Amino acid sequence: MKREIFKTAGFIRTPENIINIKSNNNVSKWLEEQQVPDALDFYNLSSDANFIRYFNEVWNQVLEKTELQNVVYVISNYLFDDSFPPAWDMFERNRVDMLPAVIILTGWQQHMKNMAKKNFSPEQIEFHKNEIKNSITNGLYVYNQPGMLMSGMIWSSIVVRANLIKLGRLQYETKTAEDFYACKDIAAGENIIGMHIPRGQPLFPEDVNKSITEAKKYFRNAKFVCETWLLGKELGDYLKPESNIANFRNHFNVVKTLDAESIYRFLFNETSKKPDISKLPQDTSLRKSVKQAMLSGRHFHDAIGVLSNNLSTKLNTKTK
Repeated sequence: MKREIFKTAGFIRTPENIINIKSNNNVSKWLEEQQVPDALDFYNLSSDANFIRYFNEVWNQVLEKTELQNVVYVISNYLFDDSFPPAWDMFERNRVDMLPAVIILTGWQQHMKNMAKKNFSPEQIEFHKNEIKNSITNGLYVYNQPGMLMSGMIWSSIVVRANLIKLGRLQYETKTAEDFYACKDIAAGENIIGMHIPRGQPLFPEDVNKSITEAKKYFRNAKFVCETWLLGKELGDYLKPESNIANFRNHFNVVKTLDAESIYRFLFNETSKKPDISKLPQDTSLRKSVKQAMLSGRHFHDAIGVLSNNLSTKLNTKTK
């Protein structure tokens, strides 16, 4: 499939090997078979009038244009194929709309099959459905954007593949270490468990400990790895020793600093990679201190940490 077709859909960057996936000669029939309207019910999106308004604008365009249907077909086949690694930073668009949501929703039947194949419990299935719903709508409700972000599309592809489970406070992804993980503690190509920290709730130490204990029983003899802004070296200078984030950091041996600064997105809810720092919010003590450091020229990098064998014993008191 020629790259020019992706550009008509707003994609200014796609993975190199995506052009090897051939377009579908009967793509309209394929799209009908995906039963996207039923996916809206499956993920409990039908009742969200705000989302439906933005979604229908793009969905109607897809139904009318064969080129857009082929873009959806090719990207769908790429994202949901386990032979391809998750395509972080491989997709970039010059617009924000609900086309990524259309792409993700074409995978809902495959998602059901993947969850059944892995014998997911009803609790895990419900978590997966909510995770897709949240990923599709976070652009609207977290970042005030009129569509689904590229990061949400890639994250959703991991969920559709059913390579993710939730154990208490944290989430765990079965994955293969890509080349950028390579260091003295991690070999490129080895099987690892990626740890993820859902936003929206405090990282109470007792909850983190409980989740890690459960994960070690579930994934026996696994190597747990966390790639996050929370482990960045610079951030440590602005944390109170007794804070929840500091406690979380104590679980890991940092093995690599990355040339990435996702702190903008996760701490400040800012989608731009190079935002106007002076306009970043400072309504919490951490946001304020980090923002002031950024204004003075400091950068806050992501890092990769390997889970240590010791559980933290510093437990904060929960507040109601």
